[in-house]
Amino acid sequence: MTNVGFIIATIELDGGLEEFEESLGWTRKGRASEVPIAQVDKALSRFKDYIGCTAVFSGRRSVQFHFVFSTQHLVNAPYEAEPAERLARLEQEAGLMAEVHDVCWDTVWETFSSILHPSLEPDLKLKGVTQFRRMPFGIRKLEKASPIGIPAGKDVPQLVVWENLREKAARGSTELLISTDFSCQHR
Repeated sequence: MTNVGFIIATIELDGGLEEFEESLGWTRKGRASEVPIAQVDKALSRFKDYIGCTAVFSGRRSVQFHFVFSTQHLVNAPYEAEPAERLARLEQEAGLMAEVHDVCWDTVWETFSSILHPSLEPDLKLKGVTQFRRMPFGIRKLEKASPIGIPAGKDVPQLVVWENLREKAARGSTELLISTDFSCQHR
């Protein structure tokens, strides 16, 4: 793992139809600023390195909430490093970026769960930085039928059901989640 300028912390609650409706409901109630996931986005916006969220229908029975953090400010893993520099620092950077992901994921889950009070625990496989995710506008061939009526074998688009992504920090953000000089000793 290396620093590409951003990192994504993904929350997903895998369950049945009821839990899918709960997750989808967080993207749909009220005016845009009142949508429950927007409240999570707003709470995380206090961090200068948080740049937004996108919620993606997994194609079967869940929504993956991708929270994006900028890592361009990290001095111990420069995102503009040349390939030879990255290779020379591979072990150090990989460990550092895994720690950065852990801090982001833990902060996102704490914020997400305190605001939304989900009925399920998150899929902890997605706490792993290398676990595959459902990315916006990808295509998934369903191996099993979906509880929402989509048959097995069907190609299903990974639809974006809610999104608020920015190119820079939100107005009024006051602190970095991940300090500029973050190192593995910080944890």
